[in-house]
Amino acid sequence: GKVAQCVRDADIAWHSGNWKYNKHSIGIEHEGYASRAGAWSDAMYHASARLAAHLSKRHDIPVDRYHIVGHNRVPGSTHRCPGPHFDHVRYRRLIRHYRRR
Repeated sequence: GKVAQCVRDADIAWHSGNWKYNKHSIGIEHEGYASRAGAWSDAMYHASARLAAHLSKRHDIPVDRYHIVGHNRVPGSTHRCPGPHFDHVRYRRLIRHYRRR
């Protein structure tokens, strides 16, 4: 449930496996193994959703499945995260909740 910044806002991270996406996106990385069923704790969902809500507000990013995507949906990416056990609907619901605050 802890959040840490690894790349400065002014820099471009190589996070999605696609340079065009990297230049026009913000990457949120999660600790753990996406393929494991227990990888997504309540604390992780909430901490990540609070961060995503802040970024969504700050950069006017819509909270929908077209703008908040996993690396596995980026064209050309070889990443499989966030994996089969990640609840995208719950995550977006939490982001909307924290965005209203």
